[in-house]
Amino acid sequence: FLPSISTNDTTPTLNGTCSETRIESIEYRINGGTWTPGIDCDNGTWTWTASPALIGNPETSYLIEFRGYNSTRPSPYSTTFASTTVNVDTVAP
Repeated sequence: FLPSISTNDTTPTLNGTCSETRIESIEYRINGGTWTPGIDCDNGTWTWTASPALIGNPETSYLIEFRGYNSTRPSPYSTTFASTTVNVDTVAP
């Protein structure tokens, strides 16, 4: 799991490690929504940047979850292997 973060950046970047022999790609979802593909496991690492931008008005929390995909497995989706809470606050105190 990833540490929770608080930021005023509406397009935060998260990254982690992965095993290319076990994971072809990574999917993410925000606040329990639909799983979205498109993150590569390159050289044992992955990177995700929020797009479209997250809204922080004045402060909004997002649960971001990640899971791996491997088409050679009978059950190609792994359980959630990384998650974090991102708190976005774009209003100055």
